Amino acid sequence: MSASAGQNRFWLLNHFGRFLELDLMRDCLFSRTLDSTAYPGIFFFADDPHAGRADVELRKAVSLPMPFPPLTLLPQASGLVAFETRDTDEPRYMRSLLDRHLDFNAAAIREWELYLPVDEEHLHAFILLGQPALTSIHDTGGHALSPLEFTDNFQVVFGKIALPLLPNFQAFAEIAHLVPGTETALELTDGKAAVSLVVTRH
Repeated sequence: MSASAGQNRFWLLNHFGRFLELDLMRDCLFSRTLDSTAYPGIFFFADDPHAGRADVELRKAVSLPMPFPPLTLLPQASGLVAFETRDTDEPRYMRSLLDRHLDFNAAAIREWELYLPVDEEHLHAFILLGQPALTSIHDTGGHALSPLEFTDNFQVVFGKIALPLLPNFQAFAEIAHLVPGTETALELTDGKAAVSLVVTRH
């Protein structure tokens, strides 16, 4: 049976607010802001990435020959995950480096070694919220807000409104199912108080 049979596909958001991507010229990993026209080129399959340690393989949307190291997914108490290599004598972890290619040489799990697994439902929602042609976003006073952007340390911003992503993650899923011509109230939190946004699907 294929390792992906019956499993879900997940993409990875890093500490810098960027998704893991494949450098097609060099056949290696880097990260970039979410492309509103296409899914990121790196993903993995899992049942539930937060359920416990599990061996996983990073997959490429485009088939290129260079394999990635075999990895073990390590769920963290924060709701994020890390990835440990399985073919090294000493523990080594996958690490994101800003504006550079990723490597698998980190000796410890710190901020740059942490990732948020994003399933297809949430990825689709984030792409919609990042495209003004597909959604418009307002506060409860009717003021227009900028499209969603990811920033450092797993934060999202809508113009001047900055929100932690993890406490709000599940709430974003409903946007993936918003029918064109309809709107919905998106109930979020800034960590201290409730934040209500209105999202209209075009």
